[in-house]
Amino acid sequence: MQSLRTLWRVAAVTFLLAGFFGLQSHVLEGRMTGGGNIVSGATLVTFGTELHCDVSKTPNNLEVNFGGNRFHMDDLAGASCSLLGNPAPPPAPFNTYFGHGFGTYNGNPGYQIDWVFQDFGEPGVGTDTADITITAPGGAVILNASGTLQSGNLQAHAETGQ
Repeated sequence: MQSLRTLWRVAAVTFLLAGFFGLQSHVLEGRMTGGGNIVSGATLVTFGTELHCDVSKTPNNLEVNFGGNRFHMDDLAGASCSLLGNPAPPPAPFNTYFGHGFGTYNGNPGYQIDWVFQDFGEPGVGTDTADITITAPGGAVILNASGTLQSGNLQAHAETGQ
């Protein structure tokens, strides 16, 4: 049953990402910062991020650590930010960040990452959510984790100066 839920979640996220990437971005102005950890099954996943809704703006960083493994994003390939809930405080033009990128896994290049981060206001613990999938160059899923933040905070922001 768990594997069917996992397959459904991967299919749903892939479908959503494909639709949003076709639009490139719902909200072009904004950025998401923060991180924390989620527990998915028996796996503790820790991550930290600074991401812009407009992929041409920098910096765009994402690092994910789990079970002694490390993924570091080198290239943000696609992003879509949407308002699917209330991120306040502070007010922001979006609360949900769909992303796709490429990077290294334990120092090896060619891996990809897809994620959905949601900011549901303060505090982030117990309210904000993360869904992260890391895939190997051959297509094998290395990590498929989702959950509510057990520690940390995701924060949606308007672009600096706005």
